[in-house]
Amino acid sequence: PFTNRLRSEIMKRFVNDKGQTLGFYEKKFHNEMEEIKSKRFVEAGAKKFKFKELATAIKMIKI
Repeated sequence: PFTNRLRSEIMKRFVNDKGQTLGFYEKKFHNEMEEIKSKRFVEAGAKKFKFKELATAIKMIKI
């Protein structure tokens, strides 16, 4: 699923900051997170959903 791929990509990119919340990464690495989410959003085939709706759904997941 989308969230597992997102979590995996975040863990690969931010090895020094593992175990943080999605909000932490959004705040500290905003541009990188937008790039990751955009890429994963399209790969997940979720084109019919608005990105903000999907991001809200996974916002509270701890990475």
